[in-house]
Amino acid sequence: MKKFPKLCVLLSFACACTVGMMSLAGAGAPVNLVASPFITAEKPNSKHFLSSVVSTGKRNPFLVKTNSSNPPAGTYPGVILTSDDANSSLLGLDTISFSYKGDTAVEAMIEYYSPERSHQKAFASIQPSKAVKGEFQKVLLDKTRLGIPERNTVSKVVFSPSSHSQKGKFLIDDIQVNGNPVKKILDTVFYSAQDAAPSGPLAATATSCTASTTTLTVENWYSQPVVLYMQLQPIGGCSAVQDVQAVFPAMTYVSSGNTTLGYMTLPARGTPGYSVTSSNTSPISANFSQGSFNQLCGTNLYPQGINVAECTLNNTCQGVNAQETLDISLVNGLNSKFRWTITGGQQQFNTVVDTRPTPPKIAYVKQFENKALFGQNFKIAGVFPYGCTNCTNNSGAEVCPPGGSPASPATSWQNPPYPYGSCNPTWFLGCNLSRNASCNGGSVICKYLGPAASIASPQ
Repeated sequence: MKKFPKLCVLLSFACACTVGMMSLAGAGAPVNLVASPFITAEKPNSKHFLSSVVSTGKRNPFLVKTNSSNPPAGTYPGVILTSDDANSSLLGLDTISFSYKGDTAVEAMIEYYSPERSHQKAFASIQPSKAVKGEFQKVLLDKTRLGIPERNTVSKVVFSPSSHSQKGKFLIDDIQVNGNPVKKILDTVFYSAQDAAPSGPLAATATSCTASTTTLTVENWYSQPVVLYMQLQPIGGCSAVQDVQAVFPAMTYVSSGNTTLGYMTLPARGTPGYSVTSSNTSPISANFSQGSFNQLCGTNLYPQGINVAECTLNNTCQGVNAQETLDISLVNGLNSKFRWTITGGQQQFNTVVDTRPTPPKIAYVKQFENKALFGQNFKIAGVFPYGCTNCTNNSGAEVCPPGGSPASPATSWQNPPYPYGSCNPTWFLGCNLSRNASCNGGSVICKYLGPAASIASPQ
């Protein structure tokens, strides 16, 4: 199997400072952490691996050993940290420290949920130190160096050899999380390998992703021709495409000298040219709208404002924690129905749709769309309701400047009206879909489905 992506290389660090015990998400009670040796193999007594708790006289460390230079694909040994309650997760990870020695590098994988985004994974590589060969070295992993946000919910931590196809061993002892000792489980846990597919604690991360290219397509699924606008945005740390004609050559600039804003006409569905695919592989952050470019105010033609379909793609240039994202935003109004369809790729787009369970509920989405009425666009994975800049509130929202006409959805046909900033409940964080940018590929298709009810058929 391939190596994990390396976040950082850690050799020798001081002990972690003691901080408060983590709490059980939603309960406020201490979480008792346990560490277990494990193997993922065809059978429990696999000759390829050993993972157990041993005694060295002074210590009782975990021993993880690969006995074969050619073990079956999808198999590996290691140590896993979890809560002793299968229904709980770890809230508020700050540091993980442990003592380590061995002749093989170790990969640490921390699986967690970020507060506003989705299911995430962080990685670190621990290399043997020649300076302290044969002695235990102290290793410290902290959330800042791992790129884990302040408000995090960790579901598990896994230590495994960085290369499962080579003989070698390592020992781990004195594991502490947030300065608190982790209890050892003596019995080795067995996970069955299935048809050489990644399984067990590492699951889909057992084989690292290889950055590819996600293809962008736009289509008109309406029965009449449509004018679609596209606006490009910069991406921090990247040289993102900033010319609409470099993405879709048929684009016309809205104004001379501004290459980031353009429009094109797509014929009715089923006629030649109703679907166009970009051949540009550069990083891209774009939004699509119908009839007008995205703006804060309503217009004479669209008094209920403009909604947009947004994407950020091929942005591995932002680093190991970069995320491809998709959404449909009704923040400034609603005049169109859009649908995103996702095919292929190394990882599915996903988001947190309910923070109340422990761990939070994750939705894996292959297709989503906004609805025709303002009041129908709540709790839809991938859709921002009207005025809800942060999914659950309108904090930091820009407003229509003086002299403009704010979008006005509160009309009789809305029944009942939904004023600006009527947002999702606080437990729903699913307005934006994401996946690891290094696990990209396949295609995303932005489909225009037709005008919203406010334009097509007021009730």
